[in-house]
Amino acid sequence: MPASTIAHTKTYLATIISRFRAKYGDNEWLVSCPDSKKGDRLKALLEGLRESNLRPKFVEIHTYKEDPDHVREVISSANELAAQIDAKVILGELRYHSEVQEKVIHDYLRNQPNNRIVDILQWPHAMDSSCPLDTAPPYDLGPYSAD
Repeated sequence: MPASTIAHTKTYLATIISRFRAKYGDNEWLVSCPDSKKGDRLKALLEGLRESNLRPKFVEIHTYKEDPDHVREVISSANELAAQIDAKVILGELRYHSEVQEKVIHDYLRNQPNNRIVDILQWPHAMDSSCPLDTAPPYDLGPYSAD
């Protein structure tokens, strides 16, 4: 990413943060970020926040990918980065009813009992649609129901 883009993004982030703080204070809030290799996007976002002297209480990471190694890396990176700022992790916008993602998450939770994960959200229902927010009732946990 060009240096000018990074600088512009940090200025924008600092502006938004100052407005948010002025209106809502520093109580619990979260940052949300799509996945990236080794958590690079989340790391850059958290560095920008740190420069504005702000640490979110929660970080939410999204991934729709079904490669087990990628999902494992996303979860692990988010957990490690959240630990650096004493934040909790929300696994948000995971593929709805993905057995691959569920198995990786299940194994991670079992093997990392001190992880920082506090919530898991499945969304959207169908990957070929544009952000379908609602799942037709009744909502079910799919492969997560056994956990």
